[in-house]
Amino acid sequence: MAFVPQNPLEDALLRAQTEIPARETFYDLLKSEVLAVPGDCGRAAGDDGFARALPGDALNMPTMRINGRIYHPIFSSIERLKTYRDTPFFFISGHHLFESKRNAEFLLNPGSDLGKVLTRDEVAYCMDTSATRKAPSSARKVYWREPKEYPQKLVEALRMLFANRGEIVSAALLEVAFSERAEPPHPLIGIEAAGDWRKTFAEISKITGTLLPDTIVDVVPLDRAKPMDELAAALLKAAPFYVRETKLH
Repeated sequence: MAFVPQNPLEDALLRAQTEIPARETFYDLLKSEVLAVPGDCGRAAGDDGFARALPGDALNMPTMRINGRIYHPIFSSIERLKTYRDTPFFFISGHHLFESKRNAEFLLNPGSDLGKVLTRDEVAYCMDTSATRKAPSSARKVYWREPKEYPQKLVEALRMLFANRGEIVSAALLEVAFSERAEPPHPLIGIEAAGDWRKTFAEISKITGTLLPDTIVDVVPLDRAKPMDELAAALLKAAPFYVRETKLH
């Protein structure tokens, strides 16, 4: 399903995939626009049925652990949140949220066709009002290659899993490193799926955690019909370690 923006923030998020000027707009709107956040802010719902957090409120927010990193899920609209999960939520401006949850990292629109990890550097950039602020991506470099030590056991376990999951179309693996992270090169798995694969993602995380407990393993969705960043394009060009068999009738 195509990502149809519901508001200016989502429009900027979509355009930022391919338009560099839109990335500045996205960060500005992320701070100024209202976000839908799962959890509770301690306030009763207003006349419209929604609670709205104010500065200083104690925010009770869930977290997600992905490959050893902890994120707060947040959403750019009610539609994105409802698609992911029907759960209590409140509204809060990005500015007030980031002030309240200093040094936290966030996952924007998990389960959506278009989302984004918001690192501490990116949140700091959003909150920086100086005229000389430097975009967090300006010095970011991504390096990838074929793994020097191929994780054969992991790949074999994933092949067995995918063979019993009809929504998985293909999967590829590269070794990746990011210039802004103090992390060693680690596996990056790209999954091309036809349909909802969130349950499978949880199973993948369990397998990677069991077989490589001391190794970061990133997993990203791939979609040939959408704008791609350089890593997604590299994964789609790499030789897949799994391809769904086409059954003849």
